Amino acid sequence: IVKDLSIEGPSNTGTAIDVIDTNTTIENVEVGSGSAPDTGVKINDSGCTLRDSTITVNPTAAIEIDGGGNVIEDSTLQTASGTSGGDGILINDAGSSENLIALNDIDSDFENGIKIKSGASNVGNVKVRFNNIRGDSGKDSNAIDNDSGTVVDARSNFWDEKTGPSGGVDDPNTARTANGQGDAISRNVRYDEFLEISNDFILNTGSPHGGRDTDGDGLH
Repeated sequence: IVKDLSIEGPSNTGTAIDVIDTNTTIENVEVGSGSAPDTGVKINDSGCTLRDSTITVNPTAAIEIDGGGNVIEDSTLQTASGTSGGDGILINDAGSSENLIALNDIDSDFENGIKIKSGASNVGNVKVRFNNIRGDSGKDSNAIDNDSGTVVDARSNFWDEKTGPSGGVDDPNTARTANGQGDAISRNVRYDEFLEISNDFILNTGSPHGGRDTDGDGLH
């Protein structure tokens, strides 16, 4: 367990926390509040959990995942002041099955909020739920950029606008076109249904139920 720590640097280079053991828990950790590293946390194994943490990087990535069965939850991922680019969460590995990304706040200054590389497999078992996901507004930027060729399940997230994500691509399951005013998504992202407001209310009231927003619960 890595818990209740504040970690500085290495400034603009290297990785602050490099996880090499299965079932490692990282909790209530602050990385890069003064001197921000290039990569905040790199998870090289399976069954690990990162929660209740703030990861600040001078980006390549706030969190890099090379394994399956990991949980990233209830954390803030952000770039250092005055910097932009890189990825909030970068999924690399060919064994990325069963990763859960939930209840996080991912900064808009990353080039991609979540990046899934072309070599990642078993992405169909990755769940992305109840996050505030943003990507930089640049031409080649996405809230989720999925290059794996396999659909990732990213329903019930907030895309920085109540109208949902943009990008002009269709939900692979419902065929609904992502023509909202929020940040863009790539192809192979199942986004419908989505949150109309940020995830703060979930943290205060518990996870909402599904369905269209007929009762004002923030889901659309």
